[in-house]
Amino acid sequence: MGNTMEHDSSNVYTEFDVGVRKFKVNSSDGNFGFYAHARFIYGTPFEKYEIPFSNISVNAELGKDDSSKLNIISVYGSIRGWRINEKEDVQHLLMISMNYDYINNEAFFYSAQSIKLNLFSSFKMAHGFIINTIVGAGPVILAAVPDSILYEGRNYDFCTGLGFHANFSLNVANHLFYTINYRGGWLKTINGNSTDYFLHTITSELRYMLVDGISICVEPGYFNLHANYRNYPDVNKSYPYLRVSCRYSLNLN
Repeated sequence: MGNTMEHDSSNVYTEFDVGVRKFKVNSSDGNFGFYAHARFIYGTPFEKYEIPFSNISVNAELGKDDSSKLNIISVYGSIRGWRINEKEDVQHLLMISMNYDYINNEAFFYSAQSIKLNLFSSFKMAHGFIINTIVGAGPVILAAVPDSILYEGRNYDFCTGLGFHANFSLNVANHLFYTINYRGGWLKTINGNSTDYFLHTITSELRYMLVDGISICVEPGYFNLHANYRNYPDVNKSYPYLRVSCRYSLNLN
């Protein structure tokens, strides 16, 4: 009693999107629907990186879909980081993280917990250009992946495997932003029908900030899940989409 709490100076960033989305399932005709997105980021990778969970990111997407309202949840938490080859305008950081990913759309659903080793890089260039990249890979501890053929009355398989991702983002004078993101996974079935799965998700966003905190965003994306079966035909499911939204973002220190 009587002790004072030390002020937490970690950066907190939040953003909220509202817009429309056009999506397809495999080769079906496109459908339009409402789309909403929220992201919360606590801390930054390059600060307090030796402290577990000094950098946390939670991303959620909701929208009108024939199968679900909650489409995506992804959670990232830093565990331990190490700076490498640091210069004034170039930063590199190795980080071990814990991750949870959930995808649920009309084409397929997917849920997984993983541990990854990530390389964060930041390059400050002339004329207000900033490039950030992330590459990472690690074991998928446990995943639930849809099985088109019921296994013991269950419509999903338990899997383990390897997850990997890459991200490139460009910031032009804090007004124009471009990001491309890839996530993939190879998953081996440990309890179910399928022998293995391959997951690919590719998203790309172009954003222009109209005024401080208000932006217009355009994002095409493509999700694909391929299931290999030993005794049944293979199954391939895809979910391409295009989103247009207005974003409000807030940065707190």
